[in-house]
Formats: sequence, C-alpha cells, structure tokens
Amino acid sequence: MDKTFGTFSLRYLSIGATLNSNNLREILFQELLDIPSNGLIGFPDTSYFHELKHFQDSFGTIAGFSLFENEFNLLLKFVEKLYNNNKYKLPLSANALEKDNQGFVVECLSHKILCENFRSTKRISKQEEHTNHYKIENEKGNIYFPINTFNVNDGETSSWVDFIKIGFNTLLEANSLIVDRKIIGLQKNEELDNELKKRLYTINGILTDYWIVDLIVSKYLRKNGRKNFQMESILKIVDITLAKINFKTGSVSNIALLQYVDIDRVFLETLESIDFENIEENSIKYPPSVLASYSELIERLAKDFPYFELNEYETGLPLSVYDSLIIIRNYIIHFITIPLIRNRLHSEENTFTSFTEFLKNVSEFQPLVMSIDNKVIFTVKNKVLIEAWINYTWMVSIFSQFANEDKVIKCPAYYNEVLYLKDTNWCFNSTCLAEKKLGCGLFYPNNPLELPSCMFSNIVNQIF
Repeated sequence: MDKTFGTFSLRYLSIGATLNSNNLREILFQELLDIPSNGLIGFPDTSYFHELKHFQDSFGTIAGFSLFENEFNLLLKFVEKLYNNNKYKLPLSANALEKDNQGFVVECLSHKILCENFRSTKRISKQEEHTNHYKIENEKGNIYFPINTFNVNDGETSSWVDFIKIGFNTLLEANSLIVDRKIIGLQKNEELDNELKKRLYTINGILTDYWIVDLIVSKYLRKNGRKNFQMESILKIVDITLAKINFKTGSVSNIALLQYVDIDRVFLETLESIDFENIEENSIKYPPSVLASYSELIERLAKDFPYFELNEYETGLPLSVYDSLIIIRNYIIHFITIPLIRNRLHSEENTFTSFTEFLKNVSEFQPLVMSIDNKVIFTVKNKVLIEAWINYTWMVSIFSQFANEDKVIKCPAYYNEVLYLKDTNWCFNSTCLAEKKLGCGLFYPNNPLELPSCMFSNIVNQIF
C-alpha cells in the first residue's frame, strides 16, 4: 500500500501500518462484521489488513514461500562461508575470480536477475488508442496485457493504454486491494470508496499494481459478453496462480540456472481455464493438483526441518549468527508456514479466498514484528527468538546489499531501512545519534571516515 500508511517485508518478516485500535477491535470481534456507522474504517486503517494479506499470501503460498526459501538459503550459504574464514570483496562480482567463490557469485547474480523478473510489474510500452483485447501475444510467444489507463490532473483527464507484464507483486497487490475494497464497501460510504480509487489507481500518472488484475479479469469477461463478477473471484484466481509458481535459482559447474517463471502465462492459463459462470458467481473450484501440492510442501518441510524447542539456546551467552538463522527458519516453518497451510487445507482454501474467513482468522497469523503507528511490537515475547531476529535482520540487510552488487554498504539502522533497528542504539561506546552527526553509516573500501565501535562496524569488518 502507499508507504505513508503501510509496508510489508518478506525479507524482514514484518509489517508496518497505521491503525485505529478501536476500529480494529470492532472488526476482529464482530462475527457478522457489523461495522457501526460511528466507527468508519477508511484510510489509513485498512493498511493493517492490507499488509497482513501480503504476509499471508507470501508465507502461505507456494510462490511466496519458495521466494523466501531461496533467498534464505543464499543467506545461509553466505554465513557458512564466513564460518570457514572466507572474506568477501566489494562489489559481489569482484569475488568471481576466486575459485571457492565462483559458484556462489554466479548463484547470487542469477538470483538477482530472476528475482527482478519474478517480482516486478513491467510496463513495456504505451499507446494512445484504446483496445478491447485483454491479451496480446507476439511472435516470440510473449504475453502482454493491454490496460486502459486514465489520470486526472488539475481537473483534466488523460487516457492511454499500458502494455503490462505482471509479476508476483502484482498478484499480491490484487488480493490486498480486495481486502481494502471489502472493508470500505461494507460501510456503503461513497466518500471512502472514492478515496480508495483516487489514491490507488494512478500515482503521478503511472498505473499502480493494485488494479491491474481486476482490469484484466473485467476486460476478459467483457470480451466474452459478460459484465459483472464477484470480486472475491479474484482472490481465488490469484491464489490458484500462486500455487502453480515455484521460484528456483541455482548453478551447476558455476553456470547460472536461469529458470524464468512466466507468471503472465500461468495467470492467463488459470483465468482461461475457469468457466465464466464460476467467475461471475464466485464458485471457482480448485484443481486437485493445487491441494496436493500444498500437502506435499508440508510433508517436505516437516521431514527436512524437524521442529526443535528454543530452550537449548537459553545459555545466557550471545547467539551466533548461524544459530540465529536456524532459529528463524524453525520459527517461519513451524509457526507461520505450516500452520497457514494446514489452516488452508482444513478450511478448503477459505481462509485465503474468503474475505469473511480471512478476517475471522487474522489474529491467528501475525508477523514476528509489527510497527503500528510507529510503535514496534514483537508478537512473540521469547527473548531467544527476538535476539535471533535482530541478528538475522542485521545480516540479511547487509547481505541483500552485497548480493545486489552494491559498492557501498549502508547501515540499516542509520538509513531507517528496518523496523526496530532505526530506533535503537547500536553503538558500544557512544550513541547512534552522536555518531550520525559525525557522518557514520557507510562502509566501503578505503573509506577515510572510520566507523565507530558499533554493531554495524563489527559485522562488516568480519565480512569484508
């Protein structure tokens, strides 16, 4: 959603939102969702549920979890190499000449390329004349979705057609937009409804990700003589698509395995395989293969990563970075992903595809860390888990910059990148506030400004 109101981070296992706590209580605990007229839920309050839907769709779908798992496995390899006394150079590609690092560098670079292709929405071109086609396939087999777009600026309306290739983020935003629309639509308040469309359709003249799937489905139905459909049908179309997408990277003999995922084609095949009536009436049936794939995922995770208690780490000594990663993986698999998928299977997908069931179950899946109205909340009070998350977060922030080919590493606390880190003092002999005034916060070779004695300098000096 608009960064003013909400954020979600797959990488940092967290959400941030603005929220009126009284309105939240009314929504969560009114079984029939009877929102009183004196407690309207509008902007920015919907951001809490918007971001939670992202969290659910990321850790409770095959597409989302496969993306997290691949990124996590790269981070784990990065840390394991450090434990073998491996030091890295900046940028990432500078390590390719070292035999022991070649395969890892190739894998990181292939992940960067594939991740950008997988996640992002691409606007290939635009034209002034509108078209009734809901898809265009060129001679190379590439699929594009022509979206009729308009923008209002100073009372003047302009219109054009954007040719879109959708990504993972597009699908997530489509689902979260349904949650926004359902919450606001329940209240039958035209002003709130108009505010939603005004904020989320175009920003600075650019079509946002939020409405793209809705527009594709609408144009597809109109092209086939249909006009209306239940908006919750989008939740099912997207959810089935996310079950068919598996993000994979790797390398063999230092050659990248670039396994591109054609999300446009998977989405289109899913859409066109469903009867028009089922989209109109929200009576879409799930293919048996989808349910089977989630059962198989639970079995694999339970077998490959057996659950363990945290008490063996309650030694009173600081956690190592490696142990912290293993603890975080244990938490995500056994307290987030497996419960989400079991809930999915027991409810016949309804917790993911029914707005009412989503709201009823929303308190059952909470991120480890939330920032509500700029106040950081740890939803689990276990000290070992919190320490593990802090270590994990520092490392994943620095590693993600390194894997992105950055030549300069930024301190995540200084640059306010991560919830909680930015509001805590990480200096050992001074304060972050005092050191910021002196110009700290950046690491790169031959930096003339010496970093203070702090968490950031301690980590980067061990890595580089």
